[in-house]
Amino acid sequence: YMKSVLMRQFGKKLKIEDEVYGAELEESIRLMEIDFIITTVPLDIESKPIICVSTILQERDFKGIEALLH
Repeated sequence: YMKSVLMRQFGKKLKIEDEVYGAELEESIRLMEIDFIITTVPLDIESKPIICVSTILQERDFKGIEALLH
């Protein structure tokens, strides 16, 4: 659901590399060439900018993501 909402909102401005869960999270993030992380749970990762959004995306979430895109 979230991926489709993000793609509708941002189109080609946003490329979603992968959806990562659980134990594989930190290792996967280290291996990926990404600009920032969009998450629904707080993360303690310092290597990449992180935006924690609501599970049902709201206008403030879109504004935060838009800010990271620029």
